[in-house]
Amino acid sequence: MFKSILISIVLLTLLLSTPSIIASSILINPIQSLVVNGERTCTTFSINEKAHFWLTAAHCQSLPTDVYEIAGEPALVVEIDTPADLMVLMVPSLIVKNLHLRKDPPTYAMPVQLKGFPLRMLDMTVMQGYVVGPNVQLP
Repeated sequence: MFKSILISIVLLTLLLSTPSIIASSILINPIQSLVVNGERTCTTFSINEKAHFWLTAAHCQSLPTDVYEIAGEPALVVEIDTPADLMVLMVPSLIVKNLHLRKDPPTYAMPVQLKGFPLRMLDMTVMQGYVVGPNVQLP
């Protein structure tokens, strides 16, 4: 009895003391809420599994000293493209499958899903709709 309790305590201690190892070994959704300075702010998604890169909007950064987290792990800013409103982050401790772009372009009335964490929501929101302007060019 004592031996099994001791083994349980040792295993629990190991699990609690190695969060990075645990985070990289479990299956994590490639769409996550970005935490900036302790608050959920934007949606981010995995774009490069090998480089551990994540993409979000550049306007999610308020100050160069902001502290970022994705799935509870620290994230580092790799690059910011303010005119395009894009920011690439890296989370070395996470190994997450990246999202892929479709090989064929969208067509009119094609069903689509939008997934994310709008308005600092705790749970992912999924909205469904249809493509209405497949040839629209944004400035």
